Amino acid sequence: MVTAFRPKSHLVRDEMVLSGSRAISNWSELYTGYTGYKMELLEERPRAKLKEEKQRERSNRPLDIPGMKRFLEEQKALLELTIEEFMEVEDID
Repeated sequence: MVTAFRPKSHLVRDEMVLSGSRAISNWSELYTGYTGYKMELLEERPRAKLKEEKQRERSNRPLDIPGMKRFLEEQKALLELTIEEFMEVEDID
C-alpha cells in the first residue's frame, strides 16, 4: 500500500491526488483509503466551523456571510476534487 503525505490538521488545504499511485496500487485499497481520508476531512471541517459559529453567536457577533460562502465553496471544491479522482476500474488497467 502507498501512503501519501497527509496534513496533520484538517484545516490545512489538502491537494492530494491519486495520479501517481493508481498504476502501482491495488485500486480497491487505494480508493478505500482515499475515500475514508477525504470523508474524515469533510466531517472534521464542518464540525470545526460549527464550533466557531457557536462561539460567534455567544459573542453576539454577526455572521460573516462572505466568509461562510468561502468556507462552503471550499468544501464543495474538496468534494468535487474527490469525485474527479475516481476512475472506473477498466480505465486503470
